[in-house]
Amino acid sequence: MRGLIAFVHEFLEGGVSALLEEHVVAEGFNDQIVDFCLELEQLGRKFEWILQIFFIFDNFEAFFVDIRLHLLNDEFYSRVYLVENIVHKLKLVDLLLVEHVLAARVLAHQLLRLPLDGLLQNDVAHLLLGLILEEEV
Repeated sequence: MRGLIAFVHEFLEGGVSALLEEHVVAEGFNDQIVDFCLELEQLGRKFEWILQIFFIFDNFEAFFVDIRLHLLNDEFYSRVYLVENIVHKLKLVDLLLVEHVLAARVLAHQLLRLPLDGLLQNDVAHLLLGLILEEEV
């Protein structure tokens, strides 16, 4: 009887250990799948971190490029404004000079006109007097 119990015990122990071995192998395979998925997730996080650093540097560079563009635009528009301001001032000076020259011409014409008109009237009077005297002679 002991032999029979030993035989049943060995048979059950072998069957149970085979079942347990398959279960352990299946769980080990599941553990390997879980470990692989965790490693993929960790790799994905590292890749995401690298992309975030790339985007940060890209945005950082874009920030400086944007600042440089604004500075260049500001410099350009300040120069344009300066040139426009100078042109506007030169137009005002030109207008004032033209008005001054015209006013000086009018003044000179008026000031010279009186003596010239006097000389002209004097010359006309002499010529008329000379004509009258010639007719009498």
